[in-house]
Amino acid sequence: EIATALIRMAREAVCEHPESLILSLAGGNASAIEAKTVFDASKAGDAVAVSVYNRFISNLSQAVASVVNLLGSMIG
Repeated sequence: EIATALIRMAREAVCEHPESLILSLAGGNASAIEAKTVFDASKAGDAVAVSVYNRFISNLSQAVASVVNLLGSMIG
């Protein structure tokens, strides 16, 4: 599941930045972090959440580009 990577990244980030809104929205429990938690914190302007979200989107974009390139080479 794609959200699993985002959740893992957020849990790692709050270990280094416990002041992040991500952890507050999760009730202080890193195990309770969900993808929506990261999105909500990001929308609220939390710098840690924005950073996690941006890294996640970058990684996802690279993965999609790799699949497209692979399929393109198989078709063409």
